[in-house]
Amino acid sequence: MKTLQELLLEFHNEIPKKDLRDVPMNAFIIDVRQIEEIRSTKLISNAVHIPRGKLEFVISQLDGISESSPIYLYCAAGIRSALAGMSLKRLGYKNVFNLGGFVDLLES
Repeated sequence: MKTLQELLLEFHNEIPKKDLRDVPMNAFIIDVRQIEEIRSTKLISNAVHIPRGKLEFVISQLDGISESSPIYLYCAAGIRSALAGMSLKRLGYKNVFNLGGFVDLLES
């Protein structure tokens, strides 16, 4: 059985971490935090809010999204976004990236 640290390392290796400055104009930026977290901090520019628990069910409903669309995920600390990225990869999305945590984004 793998430890949580081993799983996170595996997820981070499979879902590359990117900087907000590297996000192309045609990318989908998704905030996977809970609504309570967003109320106190807001979303980053051009981001869509889809909570982690609903992502797999509603991702295909985003207007213009396809399996080859660039998708950039973030959460509070970067862990849920890595997990969400793995789920999207398993669903067949090919260009999935992790922006990390909200605090990381404020510093970039």
